[in-house]
Amino acid sequence: MENCLAKKPTGTLKTWTIVGIIVSILFFVCYVLIDVSYYQAYPTQIAVPDFISLFLTFNGLFATAAIVFFIGLFAAKKRNFFIKFMLWAMALTGLYFVMPGLSSLVGFFGTYSSYELLYYVGLLLPQTLVSVLLVSAIIQKDCENNMTTNTIAWISIVADIVLFVFQIVYVFVQPPQSADMSSIIISLAGAIAIAVIFCLSFVILTATTPPEKKKKAKKLVAAAALDDLVEKIVPDDSKEVKTAAKKNAGKKE
Repeated sequence: MENCLAKKPTGTLKTWTIVGIIVSILFFVCYVLIDVSYYQAYPTQIAVPDFISLFLTFNGLFATAAIVFFIGLFAAKKRNFFIKFMLWAMALTGLYFVMPGLSSLVGFFGTYSSYELLYYVGLLLPQTLVSVLLVSAIIQKDCENNMTTNTIAWISIVADIVLFVFQIVYVFVQPPQSADMSSIIISLAGAIAIAVIFCLSFVILTATTPPEKKKKAKKLVAAAALDDLVEKIVPDDSKEVKTAAKKNAGKKE
């Protein structure tokens, strides 16, 4: 994977990296709007530690690491060190967010309805899968075969799509009290967070999948090797045909 990310993104990798930057920015827009709404609700009580706590609760550390990773794919100079460092940073910040939620998940089974529980799982499962994906990418970064990482990436992508749709449906089923734009964006914060994870999963999948040129090159090499093998096994009759033709011509004369 490192070899694929050693250069600036191109093609599909470039597309999903740019999309990742855009949705990451939207994520921070949601966070700012949430801060504003909290400050308006508690203007004399909320302080800087409250904003920091809100940032951590909103999974801000992982989002920060993700947008740095997306931008760094275009701007980083020491790319090998940057990629290794950011993979670890995203994996650790993702696990930091997920572990407390997973430990308390059992308690929610008795207090939440199935619909609310699915919403809560929708906030934890994508982050859990992408954290596992990042750990797998770190372990297999020097391997030629990244089948495990690719499989986890596909599982993460499919889960992200399903849970993203559910988050959108959940917002429309239980719309915010006020219908202004900021309230709607805040309600879509969970879906946007999943979109960031979706883009990251697609970037990792693209980076660990061999480019089409390499696939074509391997096919050409295999075809050439097969032709050589056939030539060695099957005798070349062209010389014998030419010799027979000369003999027949001599007899006619």
